[in-house]
Amino acid sequence: MSYLVAVVLKEDSDTVAAELLAQGVLHFVKIEELDPSGAGSLLPADVGGELAVVKEARRRINALLEVSEIPAIVPVPVDTADASGLDPNSVNNKLDSLVREMEVIRGRQKKVQQDINRLEEVARQLPLVSSGALQLAGSGGSHFLAVRMGTLSPDGYDRLQGELGRYPAVASRIGMQDDRVIVMVASMKRHDSEILSILQGAEFREQEISGRDADRIATSGTELQDKIGELKRQQHEHQTHLTETIRNQLPTLSDQWQKLRVRELLLTIRSQFSRTTHAVLFTGWVPSARRTALDEGLRRKTSGKCHIEWHGVREMEDSDSPGLQAPSELRNPGFLRPFQMLVSNFGTPAYGTVDPTLLVAVAYLLMFGLMFGDAGHGLILALVGTIGVILGKRGKLSPGMTMLSRLVIWCGGTAVVTGMLFGSYFGMALLPPLWFDYHGIVAGDGGAGMFDSIFDILTLTIFFGVAVIGVGLILNWINLIRTRRWVPLIFDKAGILGGIIYGMGIWAAASFAASGFRTLPAGRPLLLGIGLPALLLFAKFPLSHRGEGVRIGWWVMEWLIELLEVFSGYLANTLSFMRVAGLGIAHVTLMIAFFQIAEMASPNGQNLVSIVILILGNVLVIGLEGLSAGIQSLRLNYYEFFSKYFNPTGTNYKPISLDVS
Repeated sequence: MSYLVAVVLKEDSDTVAAELLAQGVLHFVKIEELDPSGAGSLLPADVGGELAVVKEARRRINALLEVSEIPAIVPVPVDTADASGLDPNSVNNKLDSLVREMEVIRGRQKKVQQDINRLEEVARQLPLVSSGALQLAGSGGSHFLAVRMGTLSPDGYDRLQGELGRYPAVASRIGMQDDRVIVMVASMKRHDSEILSILQGAEFREQEISGRDADRIATSGTELQDKIGELKRQQHEHQTHLTETIRNQLPTLSDQWQKLRVRELLLTIRSQFSRTTHAVLFTGWVPSARRTALDEGLRRKTSGKCHIEWHGVREMEDSDSPGLQAPSELRNPGFLRPFQMLVSNFGTPAYGTVDPTLLVAVAYLLMFGLMFGDAGHGLILALVGTIGVILGKRGKLSPGMTMLSRLVIWCGGTAVVTGMLFGSYFGMALLPPLWFDYHGIVAGDGGAGMFDSIFDILTLTIFFGVAVIGVGLILNWINLIRTRRWVPLIFDKAGILGGIIYGMGIWAAASFAASGFRTLPAGRPLLLGIGLPALLLFAKFPLSHRGEGVRIGWWVMEWLIELLEVFSGYLANTLSFMRVAGLGIAHVTLMIAFFQIAEMASPNGQNLVSIVILILGNVLVIGLEGLSAGIQSLRLNYYEFFSKYFNPTGTNYKPISLDVS
């Protein structure tokens, strides 16, 4: 990274902003962070009002597309000159006109939906009406529904239909009697008094309801459903009309949205400027590989009337200015993006330190595979992840869930490989294992080769943990060398002395175990490999606190705490990897349990019940163990691996760019 400080004339600020956006490589830093004391003499760029108008216009277009069920607009390159010529106030005025037109359609939709809700409420109660439930002396119905039969004039029927539209009620025309219309009125009893008032106003003459009428009432639900279906058809037509109204304007809206986006980015760039009466000042970080191109572009756009300074990372770090840490850019190929997501969720590596994405991918997948070693279950996980990716490409899943689906594919593929190594296929030994029989060892049937007991599996995971922690220590040393932090490199608990103590501790523990837990190694190697480094760790405190005075008592206390952290911390970190074996053993044990349950349910051979038990058991194990293995793999990476070298104090490199990625 290189640090840019640039001063241009005020009349060139728009042209410079367009060039900065076109190149899209400058990670802005506010002047206040460069020189807080001198920033007070500078004025901020006056773009707040216009920027708010542009953002609001683009937000309204997005809202119109969403309510019309039209996919979001995909950004495309737009000439900055065209974007600068767009009047956002004019766009908002046109949007106001379009919104008013849509509000008319939405009002019709609301009215139709109210009618649908009203009729559906009656339709839910109508099947409960029976001849035995009708009160022939008055209104019939159910506990919630009132049903009345009677006659009224044709004009009264039309008036009744209009009045009932305000309530969950329906009037069905049954026939004619002389010159009067025979109607059945069904309404919710909570509105009984209002309905009676409406019926009286329509000169409704109530009749007794016979058993034959009761059957007619109970079967009149078909007519009601037809009305509901017609209303839903109208609702669909209104939605189609709404969508077509926006779709007809889509070319214009899309063009305006693209220009508004570029205008918003230009204004955002200008908002990062500080100004005087005649000049504009801006600063920020640029990848060193793009430094020359940006320098030439700025000088060309200003005809050389500019002042540009470039500073290195070391120079800025040695300055007294706060907040000038160079940003970090994680650049990994597409297949590593799911693991980059895991790294970013923990934090951003400090500039100049190792990008751990590749190592996280290897460690995470190895941990998951050892905990979830079943080829059949892994295949199911991979299929689920593939479905998630397909849905994500169709816009059915969020980008985060789509990335998680890609991670699930990786985990499933790893489980297929380890399942083949362990000879496990949906909990069954369909093929001989390529490495060792995990199921056989857990079930007590023994194994083959160097692994024949659960203790061997536990030992394997401990050595795996030692390897992971060792890699973490080496990465920490590399990071400390890169950042020229020499005291922590040698004297820190995760530095060289801490690594020597850990390595000698592992050697001593392995020798003790090899002797049948009877004798420790000779004292001199332990003294030189553990005792001497432990004493040398004390030098960390005088070196770290130079110029602060002599504080022997305080240093001794810090040293003792540091030693306690070294011995207890490394022991806990190493033993924590036994959870890898624990989850793997639990996976096998659960499958054994479900096979035994299925056998108990069908002692005379497989039947439908035993098959259902095995299917449900596999589903449960895939869901439960898959989630547990994923979480525990993440935990081991975050707390046992990252804690040795990861310094998540970096800042993401975020240039303002037309590139949506």
